Amino acid sequence: MIKTIALDQEGYFLLQNGVRLTDSKVGQEMLKGFLVDRYGVVHMRFKNETYVVEAFDKPYVAKQIHLHDNSLQVQMPYHLKLPVDLSSLCLDDWDRFHGLTTTGIPFVLSRSAQAELLNLADEFTDDSLTLLGHTIQTEPYYIVDNNVEDVKFWEERYQEDPSPGWNLEAPHPELKSVLSQIKINKMRVLVPGCGYGHDAALLSELGHVVTAVDISPEAIAGARKRYGHFKNLEFIEQDIFKLNESHNRAYDMIFEHTCYCAVHPKQRSNLFKAYRRYLDETGHLLGVFFVVPKRKGPYFGSSEWELQDQLEKNFHFLYWTRLKHSPDWRQGAELLIYAQIKAPS
Repeated sequence: MIKTIALDQEGYFLLQNGVRLTDSKVGQEMLKGFLVDRYGVVHMRFKNETYVVEAFDKPYVAKQIHLHDNSLQVQMPYHLKLPVDLSSLCLDDWDRFHGLTTTGIPFVLSRSAQAELLNLADEFTDDSLTLLGHTIQTEPYYIVDNNVEDVKFWEERYQEDPSPGWNLEAPHPELKSVLSQIKINKMRVLVPGCGYGHDAALLSELGHVVTAVDISPEAIAGARKRYGHFKNLEFIEQDIFKLNESHNRAYDMIFEHTCYCAVHPKQRSNLFKAYRRYLDETGHLLGVFFVVPKRKGPYFGSSEWELQDQLEKNFHFLYWTRLKHSPDWRQGAELLIYAQIKAPS
């Protein structure tokens, strides 16, 4: 099993007992050991050991801003100061500034650091920031240069690679054990973005009545070829946002796995609204989410901070944990959420 180390909402290390590390010297050395792999997963080298960093928000959470030798620095927890790549500054949907250090590690500004940045700026608008004589275009956080809402895009992905990266050729390896832990009764389950249907098939085998949906005809054809003979399992070729009204309140549970990371990030809040619409008034959401600082997709990254904000208005969290036995590169990068719809206020 890989070694992991957690960061809390403010970017401080959490020890195994859940207590925050307070030693500034040790904390600095640990923060300096960060690196990001090609999948967006953050690792840390410390005392000849490698850890996966499980950050609640971004790997670095800047507490203060400093000007030094005509350059911008951000101060992290444990009083670590690092220079900023000014061209990397961008804004998320919550108007929070993000960027990269000059070594390429992602950070987010705390509200106090953000106020300091705007005070230092010569000028700022909704689209740009002028600082140290440079005008920086503050692009949206997520970079979308493909038409991920188009059926053709997903058809081409499946045609180019019949076994694309999100396809594990099997159900998620922790799905069965998770279901046994949460001890759910037999349910009507919706699986959005089902791909070749491996997760849906396992849920059907376990006795649930399953409807699996994907926008790609190629994916649905592959799913029916593999599992079309399964009882209690229906595959539908459709955009998950466009299921007809017969699906409203029709499901006891939605199993989310690689759908949230695939839709256009601007549609994420609408995706959860759709899930709420499809769920029974006491329905549940069971989801496996990639929590990595990956701006460009698909797959698009996310964070525990983002998911909490997206879900907490409409769902009670029953179970929230990082998975420890994820496949391949996903180790340490997957978050499991089990939640129930809140009763109308």
